[in-house]
Amino acid sequence: MGRRTWIDSDIWYETRKLTDEEIKLYIHLLVNEGGNIAGYFKLNLRYLAVDMRMDEEEVLRLLKKKNKYWMYDEQTEQILLPKYTKYNTVKGTPQIKKLNAELSMLTPCKLHKAFLENWVVINGTGSEELIDYKFRQYCE
Repeated sequence: MGRRTWIDSDIWYETRKLTDEEIKLYIHLLVNEGGNIAGYFKLNLRYLAVDMRMDEEEVLRLLKKKNKYWMYDEQTEQILLPKYTKYNTVKGTPQIKKLNAELSMLTPCKLHKAFLENWVVINGTGSEELIDYKFRQYCE
C-alpha cells in the first residue's frame, strides 16, 4: 500500500530562500517513496544522486547543509524532514499506530529528538504522549 503525500502550497513561500538545487532535493524527498509517514528516509546516496542527476559528492554536500527543511545523520544514513507531518498530518488511531510502527523500525540516531520537538510544535503540547515510549527514550 502506498502512502499519500500532500504538498501544501505554503511550501513555496517557506522555501523561497533555498537555491534551485536545494528546492529540487527537498521536493524529491517530500514525494519520494523511500520515506515513511513520519518524514524519515533511509538514504541510498547512489540512487538519490542518479534521480537528481548530480554527483554523489554534491548531493552529500546538500544533505549536510544545515537548514530547517531536512536533517541528515551521516552515521545511520537517515534523513528527517522535520516539517513533514505539517504537510502530511497524522490523525486518528490507525495512523498513529502506523506512525509508531514505522518509528520503531528506525535505527536510533540523533534525529529522533528533533522529530519529537517538531511533532510537538506541529501537533501541540501533550502530543508527545501519542508517540510510543520506546521511541521517546531515544529522544532524551
